[in-house]
Amino acid sequence: MDTCALFHRYWALASESGYGDDLSGQIRRSHGRRPQHGSTANVYHGTFIPNGLEVAIKTFPSTLSGMGDGSEVLAGLKCIFREVHIWSKLRHENIVPMLGMSKDFECTISVISAWMPMGNAYDYVQNTNNDPRPLLRDIASGLGYLHGHELGPVVHGDLKGLNVLVSSDRRALLTDFGLASMNTSTFNMTVEAIRGGSYQWMAPELLDNCVATTESDVWAFGMTALELFTRAVPFPDCHSVANVVGSLILGRLPPRPTQESTQFRLTSTWWEICTSCWRRDPSRRPTVDEIAERVGRAMYDTAPASFTASSHAYAPTMDTMQSRLSFTGDGPRSAPITDNDNLLPCATLSGLADKILSLSFSPDGTQIASGSANGLICHWDVHRRAQVGPLSRGHQHWVRSVAFSPNGQWIASASYDGTVRTWDVHNGVQIGSSLQGHQGKVFSVAISPTGGGIASGSADKTIGLWDVQAGKQVCALVGHTDKVQSVSASQSRIFVSGSHDKTVRLWDARAREPVGRPFEGHTGMVWSVVFSPDGRQVVSSSQDGCLCVWDVRNSSRVRHRLEGHTDEVTSVAFSPCGRRLVSGSMDSNVFVWDAQSGARVGASLRGNAGWVRCVAFSPDDGRQIISGTEGGSICIWNERIH
Repeated sequence: MDTCALFHRYWALASESGYGDDLSGQIRRSHGRRPQHGSTANVYHGTFIPNGLEVAIKTFPSTLSGMGDGSEVLAGLKCIFREVHIWSKLRHENIVPMLGMSKDFECTISVISAWMPMGNAYDYVQNTNNDPRPLLRDIASGLGYLHGHELGPVVHGDLKGLNVLVSSDRRALLTDFGLASMNTSTFNMTVEAIRGGSYQWMAPELLDNCVATTESDVWAFGMTALELFTRAVPFPDCHSVANVVGSLILGRLPPRPTQESTQFRLTSTWWEICTSCWRRDPSRRPTVDEIAERVGRAMYDTAPASFTASSHAYAPTMDTMQSRLSFTGDGPRSAPITDNDNLLPCATLSGLADKILSLSFSPDGTQIASGSANGLICHWDVHRRAQVGPLSRGHQHWVRSVAFSPNGQWIASASYDGTVRTWDVHNGVQIGSSLQGHQGKVFSVAISPTGGGIASGSADKTIGLWDVQAGKQVCALVGHTDKVQSVSASQSRIFVSGSHDKTVRLWDARAREPVGRPFEGHTGMVWSVVFSPDGRQVVSSSQDGCLCVWDVRNSSRVRHRLEGHTDEVTSVAFSPCGRRLVSGSMDSNVFVWDAQSGARVGASLRGNAGWVRCVAFSPDDGRQIISGTEGGSICIWNERIH
């Protein structure tokens, strides 16, 4: 049998059937980066040549290597195209997006997908600062999408930490659909049902050569949860596959780990979720929708660790509060607030917290607006430590950025749903129509000093300028070569932007053009940018773990490079006087810096609520610092000079 002719025949059939775009000739494989080797495929880093997008290249080198007879080659080809077919039907925020196929490498099939820089979930949680619970919520969401797919249930068949990737914004995305199956399939190549998987995550009924089901996926979810909480493969005491199989046959389940070994995160509620997934009778296991609901309730079911004040000369102390929201028919109400606790601000109707993505003080410093991953915007009274007014609803995805207007009467928001919206502070009602014009997620929003204009940064690589009163886009500023992650306004007509292309740029809003050359100095994407109060400096924070302070009049050099964080620096802000900077990082620390010397000031502020998404100084006197965290908490520190 001519294997090359067979390959090209099935390639043509797959292309005609719309299994995926043919990206042959458009992918460049990176040299000097070691591939990840699997049992049937190797994954290489590469670049999509037309726009420079980083991609993963999954290549199946043994397909046409001459191993086995023609029937084995044919079966192998069909299995690969089957995976491509199923993957091409999946579109969800917690599924790694497949971009297409290529036949440029090793004379075989390569599947092209988005590159996930944070790696897999198992490696990710080896850093104990990385909380597995948000990942498990995402995994449950992705699995729920598969099981409820419009074409019929899709069974993953091999769920485990290695088959979950983590995006740059720390979302979990399911990948590796080589063992997946679709009940109602339009796949037009006959192929035998695929059996296999990893024994430590395998439901006992699969040992009898049964085909994977949604119930066996649920079993695997429980094992994946245990894996990520303990940072170890399930059944760690079983030193061989035979021992694992023996334990499964005898009905022996993994013992509950110690609290210390899970960083006190695996609470009784979480353990009950795991054990319910491991019921021997598949029909008694919960559905993934039921799991998702229980995961939502369990998300932050743990007591925060205490905070010890520093003895440094400058010693900010953490004033953390809690406003646990319960709901009646009349809406949210606040439970009693106590000191030395976490404020869990944003809530769904079931009272669930979610990651805080953005914070903004009102101009008088009496209120805080927060945007979160559940699509809500909340308003908080700084002095009463309570939610005020209604929740602002309308966004269909993460609210990535919020900003108070200069007069404090309205709030602007930017969302992953691709829109910019404005909201009345007093009643929480959206003002006018959504501002639409971006062709991708909107990451950031900034308001001009007069309140008449809005700038927004988007995944479409542009900065949108909007007329607030007219409710329409004035123009789109083009210049960055990758996503625009952050925008900030000065007290004049100048805006600054930071991008995934690792640069910072200035823009003249009136002339609608860039000012000077790009600021170059970061080695990773730019997460956040902000002007100093006098407009003479810009500070940027980056994926490279550093902050850069730039002189606006001289874009050719970095004035200060601030180093100290051990992970990506996600947010930065100036104090109102311009003498201090505050930064928040994925290392879960908040640092204060001297803006003139670049030196660290005092101890790190650590709220024990997960890695930090956003930070801000209070606008009146800068005496308060706030941070929003992955754990759904707003931490407030009072700056006290001793």
